[in-house]
Amino acid sequence: IDSSSSKYRDIPVNHKICRKFVEKLKDYFKGIPISINRKEFYFYRVSPFYKAVYINTLKIAYGEVATYRYIAQKIGKPLAYRAVATGLRKNPFLIFVPCHRIIRSDGRIGGEDSSSFLVRKYLLKKERSLNNGKT
Repeated sequence: IDSSSSKYRDIPVNHKICRKFVEKLKDYFKGIPISINRKEFYFYRVSPFYKAVYINTLKIAYGEVATYRYIAQKIGKPLAYRAVATGLRKNPFLIFVPCHRIIRSDGRIGGEDSSSFLVRKYLLKKERSLNNGKT
């Protein structure tokens, strides 16, 4: 993070933590499942609703999927599945908060018209193939 940018000026930058997350990303792309403890995140400028969405998304295991409706139910807002989708679309913690693991109730990947659709499809396919190979 460029700490001189006004947008990020008041976010504490800890190079030890940054190195840790870089190592976790390297592991992820080597096919090694990563896990993140929610306490490792500094949910900066994230609404309580989105924070609850992200924390519950962290609980979805590598290679598994859940629905937007499931996350909405887990946070106690069963009718807020569209708001869950919006929150995940705005997810600033890609890979670490695995929004690609959250799908539509009909089993399809959401946002087929978005530029991130192919990325989510790739990540899910990668995780499923690696997860199936290890079981």
